[in-house]
This record gives sequence, structure tokens and C-alpha cells, in this order.
Amino acid sequence: MVLVHIGNLQQFNDKCGRDAGDECLIDIARVLKHLTADTGKVILSRRSGADFCVFIPAAQSEEVESFVEKMYTSLHRLSWFDDSTSLHLYVGAAFSAAVTLGSHLLSEADTALRQARHRDPFGWCFYRRPGPDERALEAGQWRRLLESAIAERRLLLHYQPNVNRDGDILCMEVLCRLEVAGRLYPAGVFFPVAERFDLGGELDRLVLELLYEAHTDTVTRLCVNLSPRSIQQHSFLVWLQQTLQQHPEFATRLIFELPEQVLVTSPPAVRRLVDIVQPYGAGISLDHFGTAMSTFGYMQSIAFEMVKIDRCFIQSIHNNSDNQFLVKSLLQIAHSCDIKTMAEGVESAQEWRTLLELGIDGGQGFLLGRPDGEREEIN
Repeated sequence: MVLVHIGNLQQFNDKCGRDAGDECLIDIARVLKHLTADTGKVILSRRSGADFCVFIPAAQSEEVESFVEKMYTSLHRLSWFDDSTSLHLYVGAAFSAAVTLGSHLLSEADTALRQARHRDPFGWCFYRRPGPDERALEAGQWRRLLESAIAERRLLLHYQPNVNRDGDILCMEVLCRLEVAGRLYPAGVFFPVAERFDLGGELDRLVLELLYEAHTDTVTRLCVNLSPRSIQQHSFLVWLQQTLQQHPEFATRLIFELPEQVLVTSPPAVRRLVDIVQPYGAGISLDHFGTAMSTFGYMQSIAFEMVKIDRCFIQSIHNNSDNQFLVKSLLQIAHSCDIKTMAEGVESAQEWRTLLELGIDGGQGFLLGRPDGEREEIN
């Protein structure tokens, strides 16, 4: 089962007209039809305005992931998804050897799609079945769980260090977890559902409230992710400003982190956030840096404290000369604007050594520090 979602289609229709949006959908349908022409019996459908569904009964388990990756790559090559448009492409997929009335194939594919949407402005994800006694939750179940978690303040906060070149802690990134039936779910699983049901702002509020209660005396700086939708909500911004005003010492320890793509979709909202938080000493950082090249023009006019280069450029960088060149170019751009530049997802000593040689200011990842302070020695 493969689900395809076109992000920002409504905004694209409003800006460019529905005829252009229809042409985009027709092109996507043509690519999907071409890709599945030789796969036997296939059910190809348009699930909703911006969603397609592909069901391939005869798919073989060893071929599924490569097929999904090929599908994503072929769709992403369409001109509708270049930097000149605001459209985003997401693909989620799941596999089951047999489909019965009690199977959860659709909900598993939907889980994969939500994870793809949460990661980057573009991406695909294949559902990993966690275990024989666990299953994917339906979106409606997640909504009820999230509403009760917010009401009962049941979010768990974990912390992962961001370190400088010498391995000293610069700040701790706050990672949200939600316990369901004895299992901890990361924000990447449940936060896309929260945004879908307009609960992102409430979750962001709860995180900040829990942080203040737990860290009234700490001097460590805390890096907190904010939902792009939260910073576009007037009520959230009013609440945030009041909170920073009431707790000025706490405010100076905060760094608010946003995905780079929000600079493409909502630059005025980013500027409003900067105007609100910086007078109280809080910082702003960008993650997934380098995935949206059109954002570089904002580096001079918005005072970012730091940017984090996306992990897709960091993975095995010691063996990838193209990514080394790209990271070096990103470092030059950020350093020319006096912005600290970090690396996301550092997992091997070879990656870290290469990044240090390129001039990186610091990093984050399992090599440099696991969540909740389980540090490993850095050679």
C-alpha cells in the first residue's frame, strides 16, 4: 500500500489557479500509472483532493522498498516540485504478506506518510512493523490519546546534547515522547497527527510549561522545536510573549527551533516570531538546513543564532565528495552571516572527523550524545 500526498495544494490553487493544480494532479496520475503498468493487478485511486492511493496485491517483500523509492524519485522529478513552487511531495508505504479484514495495512501506510511529512519538506518513508504485539494506531485513536495527554499533562521530555568542536555542551535539544500502553512514541509519530487536528499549538504550550517547571534553576540552554502552524497562530504568539515576559531568566535560556522550510512557506511568520522572542534574549535556530536553497536570501536579514545542516548531507559524508562540497558551501554562507553552524545526525567517528576538517562549529547525534545524557566518549 502506497499513499502519496501533495502538500500545499490548496495554497497553490489559490495562487496559480485550479487549472494549474489539475495539471499537476494529471501529471502525477500519469507517472503512477506508468510505474505500475508492469506490476500486475493494481488499484490506483485518488483518495482525496491532494492524495493518491496505490494498492499492489502482487508485490514481493524484497522489491517493495526499492519500488517505493523509485516512485518517489520519479514523482519528485516533475517540475511541479522544484523551488519555484510551494508544492511538497510526501510518500508513505507499508507491506503485508496477506491482507485480511483485521489487517492494519492502511493505518500503517498512513503512519509512514505522517512520518514522511514530519521529517522534511520532501520525503518518503516505509513503515517498519515494530513487533508482533504492537500495531499502528488510527488517526482518530491518536487524536483521543493526544487530547487526553494534553489535558493530563502526560508528555515526557528527553534531552539530547548539542556539542561544540571540543565536545562541550552548547545546549540540550528537547525531545517529546508519549507513552502509550507501555511504549514510548517519539514526536515524529504523533506530532503530524497533532497538526492535522490543530493540536500543535497546545502541545507546544505544554512543552514550554513543563520545561519551565523542570528547569527553574538550570543554566543550560534549551533548544525547543516549534510547530510551523503554532507560529502562525495569533493566540499562541500572544501567550508566548506573555510567558517570556513573566519569566525573563527562563527566556534567556531558550532557543526556538524551526524547520528551514517554514522560511519558504511563511517568512512573515518567522519574522514575527523573531520580533517577539529576541527582545527577551531567546534565540532562533533552523534545522534541516540546506534542503531549501531558496532560503539563503533570509540569512542576512533574520538574526539566527544557529543553523543545523540536515542529516541527509551528513550520513557517510567521509565517503561522499559531493556532500563535502555542499557542506563546505553551507558553512561559508552561514559563517559570512556570523551564524553558528551545526551538523545533525552525527553517528560515526569518521563523519565527525570529516566535519571538523570542513570547519563545522558543532554537532548533534548518537556519537556525540544520546538522548537523556547517555554520553559516549569522543575520540
